[in-house]
Parts: sequence; structure tokens; C-alpha cells
Amino acid sequence: MQPLPSRIVRPFLNGGLIAALSGAMMVSLLVLVTYWPARENGFVWDDWVPLVDSPVFRDPARWREAMLTAPLKDPVGVRPFAMLSFMFQLWAGQREPGPFHVVNLSIHAANAFLLVVLVWRVLAPDPSRRKAALAAALSGLVYGLHPALTEPVVWISGRYDLMMTFFLLLALLLDRTLPAGGWTRALLVSAAFVSAVLSKETAVGFLLALPFVHLALDRPQAGPLNRARLAETLVRNYRVYAALLLASVLYLAVRLAVFGTSLGMQRMVTQFGDVGPPGQRILAVAASLSQYVGDALWPFRNRIPSRSFPLPIDATDVLPMIAASAGVLVAVILAARAGAARRVQALLFLAFVASLVPVSNLLPLPGRIGELWAASRYLAFPLAVLFLAAPFTFHIVEKWLSRHFSYPRSLLAVVVIAWLAASVADIRATIPLWKNDGTLNYWAIQNGARSYWRYQNLGDYYLRIGAPQQARKAFLSAVNLRSDVGLNWYYLGLAEAGLGNTAQAKDAFRKALERDRSLLNARINLAKIELAAGRHGKAAALLEESLERLPQSDRPEQEGVLRYLLGQSYVALGRREDAAAQLEAALALARNAGERDAAEKALRSLAPTR
Repeated sequence: MQPLPSRIVRPFLNGGLIAALSGAMMVSLLVLVTYWPARENGFVWDDWVPLVDSPVFRDPARWREAMLTAPLKDPVGVRPFAMLSFMFQLWAGQREPGPFHVVNLSIHAANAFLLVVLVWRVLAPDPSRRKAALAAALSGLVYGLHPALTEPVVWISGRYDLMMTFFLLLALLLDRTLPAGGWTRALLVSAAFVSAVLSKETAVGFLLALPFVHLALDRPQAGPLNRARLAETLVRNYRVYAALLLASVLYLAVRLAVFGTSLGMQRMVTQFGDVGPPGQRILAVAASLSQYVGDALWPFRNRIPSRSFPLPIDATDVLPMIAASAGVLVAVILAARAGAARRVQALLFLAFVASLVPVSNLLPLPGRIGELWAASRYLAFPLAVLFLAAPFTFHIVEKWLSRHFSYPRSLLAVVVIAWLAASVADIRATIPLWKNDGTLNYWAIQNGARSYWRYQNLGDYYLRIGAPQQARKAFLSAVNLRSDVGLNWYYLGLAEAGLGNTAQAKDAFRKALERDRSLLNARINLAKIELAAGRHGKAAALLEESLERLPQSDRPEQEGVLRYLLGQSYVALGRREDAAAQLEAALALARNAGERDAAEKALRSLAPTR
């Protein structure tokens, strides 16, 4: 029996490998060069919390807290592999956004490389190996420069999708390379899948897509697509399916251990109430899938980040898009009954659609109140599946052109070059729009995405750069859109406080708490206003209530700040023993040098009278 490394490498050593690898390296280089300006962009949106604002991610000694406790504060998924990639960079002292952007670009370039090699493996039996290498390189290049993927590449937090895609492409490459018999292939494919799902949970779409990939690529020249062909495919690959089933059970066990019986899906399940009756749920899924199909087939349009569908969904707004996508799907299914090339193309398109199911709002994606999301970053892996069909598409188009034009290959080359040129221009135009939260959210708002949380993000940017007047204007817009959302009032209170409008700030914080009692920071800021006004008893009462509500609050990590302020209140009230106890607790909970120094200074001021 051959050793494992030989079994992996041997299938590639059949000629054409050097051409394929050369093409893959060239594709990776072109992708890197195109996206290289993105390294000058800053942190935006979800980047701030893990990479800047949360000291737990920067301290190697607190890695367990970062890996196991952090997901509980925002229960979307268990993503240790992707989180570790961020933490390794932070532990190495990288604090600026540039290095994080470079890693994202490198992962995307690696994904394009893997796709070229994977497509070449699919085409390897082609007697014209040079042609197969060229088709593989073109497939990888069109994928690597697809404008719909700009979001996960230039947004640092898009790394979850990029890493997931890397491991799933590796799984497909192993699946197409290793012999079908035996368990080696099954175990390695499932190991790559586990790595993917531990980078981002939407990797479960791979489980739905893989049978279609097998149907398309296992003996593609075989007879018609029928039940016998389906049974043969399932039997041929049963070890892979069994191993993936076991891997899925293990992954669910991990989620059970971290989140309990909710499996971290409580937020998604409760959002069914926002979506409404079954008709709205069907519309949500159809509109989401149609959005992805449209982005994949024609990405040269306005692609604001995390586009949303306001609830309830207006059928007249989405039906044209749904009808167009349904027409494409019907044409693809009919094509599956035609010749071998069209059947492969059609089945891979169905694999693409299947891989989108987890992000199609079948379960509502964790979004904001009154909205559903359909973000282009979710296309990172599904597009790779779709571009497995690119060589077959090139072949079909070339045959059609040959019946109508004199130089079909030249015309096809012009079309591909024009597409790539438009893609590069689109990417280069979009990169600066992600430069900072101000530019990003202003762009989105100006293009019709007037969701309240975009105004929150815009206002937060203005607060960070010291422009409270502009922040106030943004937060007022958020309040005008959704006055029932407590966070909108809380942020407005911050802007009013920054402008010195104490009465207005106090009123905004109170309105925030009326709408959401869990907003710990709103209560803390109210207490600060009371302390500054000399109303120490009111401040202490607010802070004591905050301590009681701490387990249900939105910011339990603020306990140290809370106890420090309570200690200061007790000092002013003459309760020095109580003050000392709170300040000592604040010192133990300090998250940074500033908090530690403040607690120590307050304790020293108590020392002479204790």
C-alpha cells in the first residue's frame, strides 16, 4: 500500500501539472495586485470589538475566555479557527489594520490558487492538458476578481468567510484527488469540513452541495441522469457521506457544550416573529436566493454592504428579481437533461444554489430589528462551486458562437477580457468606499440603505473622530427611523453629552432604558451625570440596580467600570468601607492600564482614613 503523501500527490503527476501550478500562481499574483490598495483601509463595523475594544482578545493568558465566553455574548457561532487567526496577530503585537488586511488578501489569493488546481483536476482527463490548464486559470481568475467578493476580501471581519472557503476548497480538492475506495479520502474530506465549520457555521452548505458535485463530476460522460445514476453515486461515495455525518454530529456536540440546548440559535429562532406569517417567510427565502443569483451572474451594480430586506417584505419589490432567478433555475434544470457538458454545468449550478441554503434566511440570519440580511460575503464559497462549471460554460458558449460567428474563440476571448477589465475597475472603485466607517456608511445611506443601524455606525464614527455635532445628526436620523430601539436613544445621549447638553443627554439615556432595560452603558452614563451634578444618592441607586441586572445586561464586561463608579458614589456618601470593597473589586476587574490606575488612585485616597 502506498504511503498517504504518495496517494495525495500521485494523481497530479500525469502531465500538465507545471502549467496548472504556474497558472494558479499567476492568478494569485493578479488577485493580490488588484486588491493591494485595500491594505491602506482602516477598521470598520464589526472589526472594532474583537480587534480594538476588547482586551480579552489581546491577552494570550485569556484565550479560553476569548474562545468560549465571547461567543456567548453574541451567539452567532463557534468560530475558533478564524478567531485564533485574529488572536495570533494581536498576540504578535499587530494593532494596526494593515497586517489584518494583508492576511485577508493572502487567504483570498490562496482560495483562487486552490480553485485553479481543483478545476484542473476536474479537467485532467482532457487530452489537451494545456487547454485544461488555461481553462482552469481563467476560472480561478474570474472567481478571484469577481466583484461580489469585494466585501469579504476588503472587510477584515470577512475573514470568517474566506477561511471557511479555503477549507471547503481543500475538501473538494481532496475529494476529487484521492481514490473513492477506502476511508482515507472520507476522513481527510471530513477533517477539512470540520476546519471550515469551525471557521464559520455556514459551511454546512457544503453538505447539501457535495452530492450535486458528485453527480456532476463522477463519470460525467455516463448515461442519462436517473435513479440508477443517483444510487450509483451515493454508493460510490458513501464513506465520505458517513464521515461527514459523523463530523456534523461532533460539531453539534461542540455547540451543545458551548451554548446549551439552544445550540446558539435562540436569536435566529426568535426572529421568526419579526418575519411574520408563512407567506413572508417564503418571500424572504426566495428574495434572498434571488439576490445571490443576481450578484453571481451580474455583479456590476450597487453592492452596499449587508443589504437588507425591510420587514414586512413588499412582494412587488422583489417579485421581478425572483421571477428572473426562477427563470434561470428552470433553464438550468432543463439543461441537465441535455448533453454531458450541459448536464455538468446544470448540476454544478444546483450545487451552487444548495450551498446558499444556510444563508437564504430559511432560518433568519442574525440581523437587526425589522430587517433580514443578504450579504455578498456569503457568496465566497458558493461562487467557487459555481466556477467549477466555468470550463463547461466556456465550451458551450464557444460552440454556440461557432454557429453564428467566424472567429468564436477570439470573440469569447474579447468577452472574457472585457469582463475581467470591468471586474478590476469595479473592485478598485469599491475599495476606497470601505476606507472607514464614515465613508462606508455614508455610501450605503446615499444609495438608499437607510437602516437605523447604518446611522448608528455613522454616528459612532463621528464620535470616534471627535465630531459630536455630526454624530448627533446621524443618531437623530436613527431615532427618527426607529424610536422604539433603545440603542438609538443611547447613542443620541452620548452625542448630547459630548456637546455638553446634559439635560438632553439625561433624557435620551432615560428613554433608552425605558425601551431596553438591559442597556448597562445607558445606566452607567446616567449615573455619571448624577455624580457630576452632586446627586450621589441617585447615582448609587442607579449603579446598585445595574449590579443586580448585570447577568441580563448587554455589556457584562463593564462590571469593573460599574464597581469603580459605585465606589466613587459611596466615597461621596461617606460609606468608605463599602467604597473600598467596590474599588478593590474594580481593581481586580480592570481591563486595561487606565482602569487599573484609576482604581488604585481612588483606593490610595481612602488609605489615610481607613
